[in-house]
Amino acid sequence: MMFRKPLTLKTSSAVRNSDKRKLRQRIASTFACSTEDADILVPDNIQSTNFRTYNDAPGVLYLDADGTPLWYSLGRSSDELIPTVYTLWKRPHLLPFVSTLQRAMTIVIEGGSVLKRISFREHAPGLQKGQLVALRESTFGSFAHPPSPYAIGRVLQSLDEPAAASQKKDTVAILHAWKDCLWEMGPKSALPEGVPADYTEGQVGTDDAAQASTALPAVPSDQPAGVGQTEEGEGSSARAIDDHPDQPAYTPSEVSQLLHLSLLQSLATLPPSKFPILAGEFYSGHVLPCRPAFPETVLPPSMDTDGDSAALRKQIALKVSTHKSLAEFLAIAEQAGLLTLRKQGPKQKSELMVMSVNVNHSDIVHHERFPTVREYEASRAAEKDEDNVIVRFTEVWKPHHHTVPLFDEWGLSADERYSYTALEGILNTRLGAHPDAVASSSGASPIDLTQPSLAPLVAAISHHTTPVPQSASVQDVLRLLVQRMEPWYEIQPRNGDSVLQPKHALTPIKVVQLPKPRMKVTTITGLESYEPVVNPEELANVLRKVCASTAFVSPPSGPKKPLEVIVRGALQAPSIDVYLIKIGFPKELIRVEGLTKAQKREAHKREVPKRGPYKKAQK
Repeated sequence: MMFRKPLTLKTSSAVRNSDKRKLRQRIASTFACSTEDADILVPDNIQSTNFRTYNDAPGVLYLDADGTPLWYSLGRSSDELIPTVYTLWKRPHLLPFVSTLQRAMTIVIEGGSVLKRISFREHAPGLQKGQLVALRESTFGSFAHPPSPYAIGRVLQSLDEPAAASQKKDTVAILHAWKDCLWEMGPKSALPEGVPADYTEGQVGTDDAAQASTALPAVPSDQPAGVGQTEEGEGSSARAIDDHPDQPAYTPSEVSQLLHLSLLQSLATLPPSKFPILAGEFYSGHVLPCRPAFPETVLPPSMDTDGDSAALRKQIALKVSTHKSLAEFLAIAEQAGLLTLRKQGPKQKSELMVMSVNVNHSDIVHHERFPTVREYEASRAAEKDEDNVIVRFTEVWKPHHHTVPLFDEWGLSADERYSYTALEGILNTRLGAHPDAVASSSGASPIDLTQPSLAPLVAAISHHTTPVPQSASVQDVLRLLVQRMEPWYEIQPRNGDSVLQPKHALTPIKVVQLPKPRMKVTTITGLESYEPVVNPEELANVLRKVCASTAFVSPPSGPKKPLEVIVRGALQAPSIDVYLIKIGFPKELIRVEGLTKAQKREAHKREVPKRGPYKKAQK
């Protein structure tokens, strides 16, 4: 990778107007983009400077007025323009894509220079040797929008040739990636969320870079725009409409109606504090996610034929509607009194802003809400996370010390374990039997704890260091009662019977990252007290899948060497902590620890070989 180390830059200078026009023409012809896009990708205040990489390779870099790198070329006489990730975030479909696995993305960000064919999931057809490609994380099988590119690479061999299927062949060379030294020259913005494949309005990336475009390609009269395009994230079942004539299709006017309903849904759910907001950000981040997840239930298509919801969802876009631009779509909403718009900034670079929303508008008040694409994708993601849960921990409490007489008086077993919900129901029932102690009107502190009828409850929750207040809410009394009881965990494995364990008997799970020179290694210990319900092999299998890393079980080799689950890969220990919580372990039972001196010495012995006689003499 060219930019794994900082660049040596010369003094930058403004690009002349004539060179600026030539640069825009080159970009428009090379990347087959419109003149409007070329104007955005080559701003008026663009500057150029010469640079040298860490290995003394020369090049030319183009930056905007804020110093954000936009384009660069390598070599003394090279005419090839290569976009940066900041440029691709403005127009994600400027280059053909190659989608990679999550672990491949981690390798590239960590400094990997080449990727093999095994790291890929899908790619644009017809990629040939020497072609520039945009790398993005694969969302195959999900309903998420295609994510933004995280790197730019060059194809080393045709991906359509049989030889490319070999897993031992280097296929793409990495030129520039998110979080490398070239990216650090810009605003260092986070990787933006993906945008729909048919979305061209606005700029995505930095917080101040999103803007609405007032020009969209005109829709041909004989064929709706977007037909024949597939939207990654709809899964393999989302096929082009033209491929199957029996698929239902919406007319442009029907698409406009669905977009209007999506707008109402977003305005009804978006808090007023979110405004003002850039028009492009508002459309991509709020209107599109509020499209109906099942459009046929909201507005049946004019062609009453069989088809799935995924094929219908991808038709709901501005290109397929009667609107020719985002500005026109929002202007109609402003004329209806739904929202207010304003252009801000210099005249030539003004940005369309959605300033406010009229929450009292009758269309918003009487809008009937429907399941949205955002909710559908969230439920799918939750189902996917649910499949990875191998154990459930439910906190329960047992009467202890001063609380035992209270449960005896209530006629309840002192040997039973009660959940928080069960205790809340019991407390409400008992307080209902003492109307003199409960205020008639609801308030912050409706329970009078000075009443003699509540003396057993006060004795149970009292503590010699913390005086009991004269009045408290039900939740406060319940919190004090739980603090005086003994905490337990009901541990329910995915397959098997639940086990009750006192909380103090469960040893914390320790997550420790070992210092390795070439690869991070994280060890997970302390699983012995969970062995009746947690199979270490099953835990390693799930971690291998959710972490996209190597995970295996190292059995105990002695009294000082406990059982370990070892995860190898670029993930750090805090990331493993998050994955353990997703698998089902409670956060309070996980400890992310640093290395002790003994562990550092042991790791150093394993990694640094002893010097031979020759090296010792040489030293």
